[in-house]
Amino acid sequence: MTADQAQPSGESQRSFTSPHIQAFDGACYLLQHLAGMTRTVHGLVKEVEAQGGDPEGAMIVDVMERQALAEAVHVFCAMTVEGAVNLLGVALFDEQQFYERLERKSVAEKLSKIFQVLPKTPSAELTEELLALAKVLYDARNDFVHPKPRKGSAEGRPWRARSYQEAARAVDSTHRFLMLMVQLDHRNGAFFFQPKRRR
Repeated sequence: MTADQAQPSGESQRSFTSPHIQAFDGACYLLQHLAGMTRTVHGLVKEVEAQGGDPEGAMIVDVMERQALAEAVHVFCAMTVEGAVNLLGVALFDEQQFYERLERKSVAEKLSKIFQVLPKTPSAELTEELLALAKVLYDARNDFVHPKPRKGSAEGRPWRARSYQEAARAVDSTHRFLMLMVQLDHRNGAFFFQPKRRR
């Protein structure tokens, strides 16, 4: 049987582990820590500027640590999305069938298959937004976990750095994704959302 032949189980699933909730909580925790570090740096910049100094030195305080935290937020957000999609896949399909036929597919492929077997066909707007959010979050995640070194000088090349604002947008997008998953399948919606965003 291929992934295209995977069929919904028809069983009523009542209990699941929920690693996507843990991943989202981790993203929120890291974002909260990053926010504190960012506020500290902004405070230092203001102090230096008030004294008539050059704020550039203050702006790079803990820059590598802040970049690492911002990247980790993106990775945890992508983990949240994949975990949520996998949970719905297990809920809709026989668990063994899901792990044998669909688990190694991309998130977009899994979602597309899920859309086909839902009792109620989701709207085009809903499916397009889910796929778009998943793509943005996964593209960012792939930039970090599959770094591509380049020969030559780094001058003029874009930084891999991610700001607090970008990390916060990733958390907001993940929150939105989870809310859309509730809309996608109301029968299993209770599994997808309970966490609160922490800032």
